Amino acid sequence: MNLKKNVLFVGRDNAFNRNIIKRLSLEHIVVGAMFVEIDRFTLKGRLNRIKRRKKKYGLVKVLDELLFHIFDRIILRKVENKFINSNENIKSFLLDTPDLSIPIFNILNINDKSSIEIINNLQPDFIFSVCSSAIFGKDVFSIPKYGTLVLHEGLTPEYKGLHTPLWAFLNKEYQYIGYTLIKVNERIDGGEIVSQNSYQLEIDEGLHCWSYVAHKAIIINLELMINDLSNYLNQYPNYKFVNQGYRKNGYFTWVGISDYIKKMK
Repeated sequence: MNLKKNVLFVGRDNAFNRNIIKRLSLEHIVVGAMFVEIDRFTLKGRLNRIKRRKKKYGLVKVLDELLFHIFDRIILRKVENKFINSNENIKSFLLDTPDLSIPIFNILNINDKSSIEIINNLQPDFIFSVCSSAIFGKDVFSIPKYGTLVLHEGLTPEYKGLHTPLWAFLNKEYQYIGYTLIKVNERIDGGEIVSQNSYQLEIDEGLHCWSYVAHKAIIINLELMINDLSNYLNQYPNYKFVNQGYRKNGYFTWVGISDYIKKMK
């Protein structure tokens, strides 16, 4: 017997995530959505990200990443809209923004006291998050009974971190394009695997539409992921996670223009 659980969504506010919430609401009670990175496209938000990256990696690395970002948006993926418009289901999921009849909270820091207070008040059975730069501290991810689950673009443990579908393309390791549903622990993208599946590229898909492929890999596997999620909740705490034994570990960060040039040689 499947009993509906209370789920709190955490992620960016965009059409893709709102459609994920809509799908979750068919199985569970969505008690709220906490939208993070609300300053993502503001000048202040962009400058703060650059400052944080500069402090962590240095100015050269930051400039390297910025150059690739410009190249990616203007040249590399200039034909990506053609792929989006050619598939009505994918187009709808990526571009149609449904209204949500749930409490919505726009937050800057998922780990601060006010965010923790909101989570405790909503009393979710589990948190469901879609890949963002938000890193859950233990004081947050351990609140719900069933834990905090993150939907990750790419396959772990081989492809943890950022830009993982793009890195899989650059490394020509196409078998690691797909999705992973991770139960969060204290290691970044290093938790137990609730659900996972790879994506088989179509003949005309490639590096020139890597972001489209990354989202499509999740969308076409959404029912499989929802089914595995239900099994996890129903079988908790005895659910058998995906075996990670003997698999290699890899962690990636944002791609720089120098990375791209090296891989294209």
